[in-house]
Amino acid sequence: QYIAEHVFLGITFTPKRLEPNKITATMHGGIYPLDHFKGLFHAWVDYLGYDPIVEAKQIDSETYQYTISWTKKKT
Repeated sequence: QYIAEHVFLGITFTPKRLEPNKITATMHGGIYPLDHFKGLFHAWVDYLGYDPIVEAKQIDSETYQYTISWTKKKT
């Protein structure tokens, strides 16, 4: 949370763990389009070696919520 707020100045991140392999990240105050962080989260989880599912929704004009879940990649 704190690293993301430092890298992306002006954006407030609020993470919440829903399940062992599922979180939400609510973001407020950004200038990025909704799909920007959807792609970032997908690529990040994939890079870590998991199969990601990222759902994105716009809560209001400045607030986005991402639900991110993952499973182990099948070899």
